[in-house]
Formats: sequence, C-alpha cells, structure tokens
Amino acid sequence: MRAPSGSRLVRGAAICALTFGLGAGASSWATTKEDDASRERELSRFLFEQARVYQKARGSALVPLSLDAYAPRVGLVDAKSLFERATKGPAAAPAPDTAERLFEESIVTTYRMLLNTPIACCLCTTAPTCNDGLFCNGGEVCSGGICGAGSTPCVDFDPCTTDLCLENTDTCSFAPLPPPAEVAQLDVKRLVPASPVATITWSSVGGASAYNVYRGDFANLGDLACFQSGVSGTSQNDDGAIPVRAFYMLVSSLGCGESGLGNGNPSPRPPPPGCP
Repeated sequence: MRAPSGSRLVRGAAICALTFGLGAGASSWATTKEDDASRERELSRFLFEQARVYQKARGSALVPLSLDAYAPRVGLVDAKSLFERATKGPAAAPAPDTAERLFEESIVTTYRMLLNTPIACCLCTTAPTCNDGLFCNGGEVCSGGICGAGSTPCVDFDPCTTDLCLENTDTCSFAPLPPPAEVAQLDVKRLVPASPVATITWSSVGGASAYNVYRGDFANLGDLACFQSGVSGTSQNDDGAIPVRAFYMLVSSLGCGESGLGNGNPSPRPPPPGCP
C-alpha cells in the first residue's frame, strides 16, 4: 500500500539493504561464495533504481541521481586484510565450535532465502516497515518476521462489476456489467387444440440466468404488466384467460440487470415495467 510520503519507502529500502548487509557480513566466515556478494550488489542497485523511477513517475520534488552519477566510492580495507598486511602472513580463521558453526550456517541459509524469495523482501517487526509504496497490490503484512503481500484493495466481490485499480490516482473503479442480450424470438402456441391454455416459448440468451414474462391488452403496450417473473427455462404456460381482443406477450432476459423488450411494433418499445 502506498505510504503518505516517500520517506517510508526509502526507509523500507534502507532496512532491506541493512538486512542484506548483515547477512553478507555474517556469512563471510561460513560458506557464502563470491556470487552471493555480486547478487547482493545487483539487488541493491535494482532496489535503488526502482525507487528512483517510482519517485520520478510520481513527480516527486526530490529524486536521487543514478548510482553512476555519484563519485566512485573509496574501498575500505577490512580488518582481516589489515591484520595480514601487518603480520605479512595469512590470518588463520578461528575454528568455531559446533553451536557457532550451526549458527553461521543458519545465517547463510537465511541470507540466501532473502535473495531467492520474491515476496520476502526483508525481515520485519511491524507491517509499516514492509511498505513497498504501491497501492494496487494492497497493504503489506509482517508475518513471522517476514514481509508478505496483503489483500488487493479493489475487489468488491460483485459478479456484476468489473474491478479496476488505478495506480496513478490510488483509487478503485467498479464498472457495472451490461445486461444480457434481448430475446430474439418469441412464439405462442396451443399444444392441445381448442385448449384455452397457450404456451409461450422463446430463444435462449447467453449469459441470462432467468426471464421475465409480460402481458398486456393493448397493441401500444401501454398496459404491459408482469405476468411471470424469474422463469428459469425458455417456456411458460399462460393462465387460460380469454382476452377481450388479444393478449400481447413479451419476454426480457435477466442477468446483470434486465434486457429490453426487443424491436418491433410499436417502435421504439417501452422499457420493461419490471416484476416485483
């Protein structure tokens, strides 16, 4: 989750660098190889450059220069080299006891885990120290001393919306999905001759979960009313009522909203009145 200012991001990066530095220093007495030190330098450069690009993209007033822009750093001779230079001979490494050797091996293992694990950036004590400065990947968590990803913020668990996260404005967008298509074909038949009961059938619509059936007495559909709601199939019997002139039957599809009543006379057709 994004921090209120760049200070927290820089602080998080500093903690990561400090953690890696401690790991590298402790592992020098064990079995850490030169490639680990090279990977640490490359990782530090990567984290620094990512922070620069992020601050520059957000229009920060103060953006640090590239690492290559600074003056070359002066190499510091470590104590072991100074000792060997003074004694004119190699310094014998102390022979650690079993407990100390196991401890050193655990430091090396932890250091390599930090390099190879994509989520575990660094050791932590509280969630704010894990902040990566990004909004759309959620607020980071500190679990068991390791930084991890939190829950994504832009999820409303509504199947009828498209969830979007806008990193440049730190906001969420939930766009409603359109209703299903209109029913394309509708037929009315009497399955039994001379029966007062008629059967209304219609074409299925992809993405529709149910259908509403409407009936009216006037050709202009001004008195159209709900006849049957939430029909799961694609057919419905009427109630056998005998109209004075005629019945006008129309069907809408239901999904993420309700479709229109199609095209035809009258044109345009009114919107569906809805069913309770």
